[in-house]
Amino acid sequence: MRTPAWQRRASPVKRTFWAEISARVPETALLTTNTPNLPVSAIAERVRLPERFMEQHWLNPPHLLPLCEIVAGEKTAERNVRQMREWVAAPGKCPVMVKDIPGFLINRIQGEPWSGFCEGNTGIASGFSG
Repeated sequence: MRTPAWQRRASPVKRTFWAEISARVPETALLTTNTPNLPVSAIAERVRLPERFMEQHWLNPPHLLPLCEIVAGEKTAERNVRQMREWVAAPGKCPVMVKDIPGFLINRIQGEPWSGFCEGNTGIASGFSG
C-alpha cells in the first residue's frame, strides 16, 4: 500500500524545531504539537525519543468545551498516551483518541453540515465557494 502524500510531508521548520526542543528538554517530558495538517509520525522522525511525542488539541474556548483530541504517532509509547489521557482528564476534560489523519476531528464534524451549503445542494443559501 502506498503512503498518502499528506503522510510523506512534514514542515521542515516543524521538524527542525522539534528536533532541537526534544534534545533540550528532560527525557521524561511528554511533547505535544498542535499541527492538524502535518502527520504526527512524520514530525516525530526527527524527535529525540519519539515515543514521547504526540498531538494534542484542546477545543476553544477550553473553559467551556470539555473535549481534547489526542493523536499518537507510530512510535508513541502506550504508557505516554495513558499519562496524557490522565493529565487531560484531571481537570475534567474528555480525552478522545484520534487517528493520525489530516485535520482535527472536531473540524471534520463541524465541517460536514457545511459541505451541503458549499456544494449548493440545499437551496437554502447561495454564494458559498467551499
